[in-house]
Amino acid sequence: MKLSKWRSDTIICETMSVLQSHIMRLRATLASSSNRTTYIDPYSETQAFFWIQMLHAALESIPINSGLDITNLRFKSISILFPSLFETDDIWRRYYTEKLWTSLKARARTTLPDLKSLRTALQTPEQWLIQRAVASVLYEKYPCAASDASLSYCSSDPSAEELLLEVRWAVKEARNSSFNNSMIPATHAMLVYRIFNYLLDAEILPEGDRSDSRRTASLSTASWDATSFLHQQGRPHETKQRYTAAVFWSRMVLHAFIETDKVSSFHAKFASWRLSSPSHQVRRQPEPTMRVRFFEQFLLENPELCWEGLWIVYYSDELWRSEDARIMYVIPDRGEIPAYLRVGEEGRGEAEEEEEVVVVETGKGEGVEVEGDDGGFGEGWEMVDG
Repeated sequence: MKLSKWRSDTIICETMSVLQSHIMRLRATLASSSNRTTYIDPYSETQAFFWIQMLHAALESIPINSGLDITNLRFKSISILFPSLFETDDIWRRYYTEKLWTSLKARARTTLPDLKSLRTALQTPEQWLIQRAVASVLYEKYPCAASDASLSYCSSDPSAEELLLEVRWAVKEARNSSFNNSMIPATHAMLVYRIFNYLLDAEILPEGDRSDSRRTASLSTASWDATSFLHQQGRPHETKQRYTAAVFWSRMVLHAFIETDKVSSFHAKFASWRLSSPSHQVRRQPEPTMRVRFFEQFLLENPELCWEGLWIVYYSDELWRSEDARIMYVIPDRGEIPAYLRVGEEGRGEAEEEEEVVVVETGKGEGVEVEGDDGGFGEGWEMVDG
């Protein structure tokens, strides 16, 4: 995938900002700990730019017909394709003198090499390296087919740096979008943003001592509305979300929202802001800005939601992509995901077992809404015990 210069520069700037924040956090953590054996160099804009540029050159050098999807290529595969790039950590010496590389000037701003220019492309990897990289991708995707020696490929969780970068891009995408309740999200970031806004807009009416349960119930209802919308019927020109995927992501966002909201109070703050006096209209920020601001705080507390492959922690690839998972909700076969809502009968003791209510689509009916006019669930939906 060849990038335009504008897009390439934008990605580099975003990545450098994330690296700077991450290194500053690591240094602060080490400074406050008793660990005196580990040292992390201060952030250097020149060093960050150098490694980003080298990785970019590597991606530009992968043949189009290699069979590798470079939009989802992990660092391990890149290191397989270009072993000479990472065999030592001082490849920079080919381009910079140590005096310039470690200088204060190089820390503060991007400084060009003083030995030779940076490369825009590397030597095309040999075929055997490409085959090995393809094999590593397959091992990650189908770990059951891998031998014991390849079990390390199963550990494909994104790094903290990758998640921070995903958060930054998700927030930027949300900021540049026009929030619209009637549009199916085109990207994973907008899917999470869409569900988040459903929860942010949920109307919660306090009810005495049961205000917490009322809050949970209201947010759960909003999450189900999001599920219904994502799996909508009757719109052939739009690709609807597979039902299990819609349930999974609405559950994960709901659980994270409820837990984070206990501390950050997104919902209360947003509701209070909306009800603020009209005389404050000039001074207060536009609604889309406030939504994105809360969304950024939410993702920084729950960066794993930006990982589109989070489902693999709970579902096998076979079950997740099955026909059953497309048309109805299927229970995960790897790990338990948070429930939508646990409801108990009036007057039951807290220690008694509660029943988890789950709604699944029966496949009857087209263009249905989750909740019917009678307060129950519309045609095409049924209640089952989890």
